[in-house]
Amino acid sequence: MPHLNWRSSTLDKKVVPQTSEYGGDRDFTLELVLDREAHRELALELAEVLVPGGGELRLDLPDEWRIFWKLRDDESRLLIAYPQESEWVATVALELEHGRRFLAALEALVPGSDEPLMIGRLGSVGQVSNVEVLISVR
Repeated sequence: MPHLNWRSSTLDKKVVPQTSEYGGDRDFTLELVLDREAHRELALELAEVLVPGGGELRLDLPDEWRIFWKLRDDESRLLIAYPQESEWVATVALELEHGRRFLAALEALVPGSDEPLMIGRLGSVGQVSNVEVLISVR
């Protein structure tokens, strides 16, 4: 399984209850603010994963946070679980076309853009999903 270990990185991340700022009907918002190097590295890894047979990418973040990225055969799902207050696990499982749109948008993401990339707006997401994932580059 491909793996990115960003446990000692200085990226900004937060999980908050969903607010009307970005709209939507999910319980939480997971926001990642990447530096340019992390942005490039994530895009390169996901280009290998978000293809048929690409497996799964494990992304370890500071404070025992993890995100698993993978392709699904059917509907996309954005899920987050919090087994402990300081340990969050998210899964971004996208169907093929959603994954392609996301990857293209990620690669085109401009540092300092006012509007973050919202994965849920790039394709249909299953009702069991409980988080919206936002990505921006500083």
